[in-house]
Amino acid sequence: ENGVGVHLHNGIWASTFSNSCGTAASWWWDTYIDPNELYHHYRALADFVEGIDWTGYVWQTAETDVDSSDVRVIGLKADNEAILWVHNKDSDWYNLYHGVDPENIDNLSFELQGMPDDNYVIQWWDTWEGKVIAEEEAQSIDGSLFVQVPTFDRDVALKIRPGNIAA
Repeated sequence: ENGVGVHLHNGIWASTFSNSCGTAASWWWDTYIDPNELYHHYRALADFVEGIDWTGYVWQTAETDVDSSDVRVIGLKADNEAILWVHNKDSDWYNLYHGVDPENIDNLSFELQGMPDDNYVIQWWDTWEGKVIAEEEAQSIDGSLFVQVPTFDRDVALKIRPGNIAA
């Protein structure tokens, strides 16, 4: 893995979206995280979760209909909000160690079930930089919100909240 931290990255992002009480913990602070200066993975995740109301809602596993063996989509939904992580399964320590870069995932879409009919803003995040990369509007119809995932190589996260993009 050469000190990139993909295993750490995947572990903390997956655990955050798995209805855990916190991120996965690493025992390798002194021999892996600190020497490779991998704290930026925590900063990116902290920026993503900032402002999420963890205690004001009952968060439960989000239901999606992803039809691809190349990706995993895990997330949480509460009332009319959702957070999801879309991960290319080829983005792992084993492939990185062997010099295999994950291929781009494109033309991926899914429906998020159980979203009250409303207008929503989908905010896309670069999980490695901890920055918003795009925002778009979507509408839930009959409790289902259609999500078109932008092209990505490793992983991407999204926040879904009711509203419209401010003009």
